[in-house]
Amino acid sequence: MSPKGFYKLCTLLCVCAYIGLYYHSCFAGQGGFTPCLSKLFFHLPCPGCGTTRGIFMFLHGQPLDAFCMNPNSFLVLLALLVMTVLLLTDAFTRGNRLYRLYINVDKLLHNKFLLFPFLFFELLIWGRNIYIGI
Repeated sequence: MSPKGFYKLCTLLCVCAYIGLYYHSCFAGQGGFTPCLSKLFFHLPCPGCGTTRGIFMFLHGQPLDAFCMNPNSFLVLLALLVMTVLLLTDAFTRGNRLYRLYINVDKLLHNKFLLFPFLFFELLIWGRNIYIGI
């Protein structure tokens, strides 16, 4: 992926994430809409189910509840914050820090000694989400 396309995609992802968080904060608990396609079509939660609720629990000072809701909450929140800061930094300085970070993380995840434990962790979260019925 070219750096220009990468930055467009990251900007779109950040905007969508912040819109989703805003939507959730305004309409949480009113029911009706399930953004998870896995849950919508197969009635099974995915490894990401509960992440948004976990982020809001963390932001409201309940880190243990956030971790219990979905451990991915911390990874997603950290990634969103880092991506936002680096997008803004790169936009103002005409740098490429975020793109370089993406290249380095991509190289790390191609290492089977890091990829397999990460995938195993996600499978555990998925199994847990199915078991507790998030």
